[in-house]
Amino acid sequence: MGLISRLMTGLLFPERSSCRLCDKTADRASTWRLCRTCYQDLQWLGEQICDVCGRRLDSGSVTGQNTGGSCSDCVRRSRENTFFVTSRSAVGYNDKMKEILGLYKYRGKESLEPFLIDLLFHAFQRYYREIPFDKITYVPLHPQKQRERGFNQTERFATALSERISIPAVPLLIRRKQTEMQSQKSRRQRIKSLRHVFAGQPLHRHFAGVSQEGQDVRRVLLLDDVYTTGSTANECARVLQAGGVGEVYVLTVAR
Repeated sequence: MGLISRLMTGLLFPERSSCRLCDKTADRASTWRLCRTCYQDLQWLGEQICDVCGRRLDSGSVTGQNTGGSCSDCVRRSRENTFFVTSRSAVGYNDKMKEILGLYKYRGKESLEPFLIDLLFHAFQRYYREIPFDKITYVPLHPQKQRERGFNQTERFATALSERISIPAVPLLIRRKQTEMQSQKSRRQRIKSLRHVFAGQPLHRHFAGVSQEGQDVRRVLLLDDVYTTGSTANECARVLQAGGVGEVYVLTVAR
């Protein structure tokens, strides 16, 4: 078949594009290459979010009179005990997102990784693209857990995002203790269980040629897959600040 014939065939009978999350036909109008069902099953975060943690706000979760405001969780924690500037996410952590992340992290469906990275990039472009970050870092896994899983998803996210936005990704944190799953714990239990879990890597390894004064005002973007209560993100931010980082911003796939 000649070139012109192939082009005409492609125009008249376009190749079927599959949804990135299932085997259905993707909606041609979707820039995400998702079918209509999968797109609607995701909880896309809009403008009505907490100005601190990025939680989707409704009439029962907001304080303050402006269109933003702080959610009840952030008010309870208080700004003095919050060590990151803001946290932002692409989508809500609903049943669909739990399924996607579970398949990726625990069932070996690594074909979902590009979609998750696209979500992170989308959130970065929407909320953080004007901020002059010096480094990207990520929440580390304990070495034993990483060996069992075979990879750290947030490290992969950091490497991929670094390539897209040309900001170096470096391991500024280490995990000293293995912790139980946090999802079944209360806020108080999470905070207690995360004490002394993380430690900082020496900044001079990653900020060559920068004075101590310069290190004190660095902006770092901290990546994780999910923000739930914020205990992990807050503890990591506290450790980074104690090690000389000035401002920590958090970016996650889901909230």
